[in-house]
Amino acid sequence: MSKAEDEYSFMDEVAQYEKENPINFDFIGREMLKKAERSVRSNAEKYRYKNQLRNITHNEIRDHVAKKMKKLFSSTLVEDPNV
Repeated sequence: MSKAEDEYSFMDEVAQYEKENPINFDFIGREMLKKAERSVRSNAEKYRYKNQLRNITHNEIRDHVAKKMKKLFSSTLVEDPNV
């Protein structure tokens, strides 16, 4: 058997396998699009979240920390009587 016949035999086997096990390219395409959409949405949410964090003012952070002092640092806020 020559090399060309061996390659041809292999290609026949591949063709036969494809006939017996058809590939649903529409399904694969839809699944790839779903995965891509999830990835894009996830990245967009992360970007939006980071931008929201950047827009927080110093006063908002100070007020939040003051309200959550006990929980954040296991201590309490004591008012300065001189203020």
